[in-house]
Amino acid sequence: MINLDKNKMDTINIPKMTKTQKYVKLSMQIILAIGLVSSIIAANLMNVIFIIFIIIFSALPTVFAKHYKLILPTEFELAAILFIFASLFLGSTYNFYYRFWWWDIVLHGISAVLLGILGLLLIWILNHNEKIDMSLNPKFICIFSFSFAVSIGTLWEIYEFVADSIFGANMQKSGLVDTMWDLIIDTAGALFVSITAYVYYKTGHKSRIINEVQEFLSLNKAFFHDNK
Repeated sequence: MINLDKNKMDTINIPKMTKTQKYVKLSMQIILAIGLVSSIIAANLMNVIFIIFIIIFSALPTVFAKHYKLILPTEFELAAILFIFASLFLGSTYNFYYRFWWWDIVLHGISAVLLGILGLLLIWILNHNEKIDMSLNPKFICIFSFSFAVSIGTLWEIYEFVADSIFGANMQKSGLVDTMWDLIIDTAGALFVSITAYVYYKTGHKSRIINEVQEFLSLNKAFFHDNK
């Protein structure tokens, strides 16, 4: 299992963004504001609605954390905001998906890694919840992380197909080829996270992913009761 560093857990410092992280976040906010104003001036109602949606969606990780009194590592928060900004604002609003052939590939890879980490966190919390009587071995935890990320990626591809079929969107671009490459990239990203976790379980070797998972768990130790 992922064991927390007890000394680290006893003294918890609330993470704060570095100057660089603050500048990155501020830059995205400014770009969104400029995009919103320019869309209003151009009377582009669809863009106005979409950018407002992006601004609200970008704030969800922070709002969710505050509502449930969770502490997010700054890297988690910034990664989520950056992904939303890159996929929805740059990708959809400014057509980066069409301007750069690799844009969709990179974002699918990143989303698969983020979803793999989320799956790892979910199964770890369930496995260490005193109200749930179960004890899962490392292999199952890694398989769950992998399956969770790939399943969400598959549901997204179904959404793209439905959107294209019913609403005439062009989310699949080249159709089957685009869908298959997206699924392959999703699978590769999910596999990377699950292998990283399994290596840690077996050897104790920590990667950046494991360090971030442990930081989240240690920052929110009040939510996780490990009595096993």
